[in-house]
Amino acid sequence: MVYVVQQQLDSYDAAVRHAIKCKAMFDKQVLERTPGEVIFHKGQLVQFYCSSLDYTFKAKWKLLPKWSPPHHIITRIRNSYKVETLKGNAIAGEIHAQRLCAFIPWEGTRLAKEQRKLEEKLSMQEKENENEEEQSRDLQERGCRTDEGNEEDKDKETDDDKDQEPENREKMREWERENNENENKEEDQEGQG
Repeated sequence: MVYVVQQQLDSYDAAVRHAIKCKAMFDKQVLERTPGEVIFHKGQLVQFYCSSLDYTFKAKWKLLPKWSPPHHIITRIRNSYKVETLKGNAIAGEIHAQRLCAFIPWEGTRLAKEQRKLEEKLSMQEKENENEEEQSRDLQERGCRTDEGNEEDKDKETDDDKDQEPENREKMREWERENNENENKEEDQEGQG
């Protein structure tokens, strides 16, 4: 009886080792075949694979293209993407990254020129967003107040202000004076205009 149980455990162990070995070989082949995760960015030209034609056996489907015309990426949702046509019409649903392929237009074509302009526009927007984020971080680091209270409240020093170094207090006062001067100028201009 003990011998039979030992034989069963040995066969189970051999099966598990074989499965682990097969999985390791499969993973190695997959990693060699594909370079890794492919990420597309907003505005990039892509084509998607029409997999609905894979399982149709009619002769008229044989000559149809399996890849769509170029589209633009709108947004990324995990490993799927929303795309739109070149005219700006959104395609319903999401398309998985495995069905997408980057589209590179021929140099000198109208599509290549339009794509270059779009990429420049998007990069400028990203830079503006980064600048705005940096400015907001700088204001937060300086400890500037976003809400403007009464002038009396600004003039009063709190216990926290007393704990700050004198240089920081001076910088804050200068900033507040400049801010008040700018507001007064704007009010004067509005009153005159």
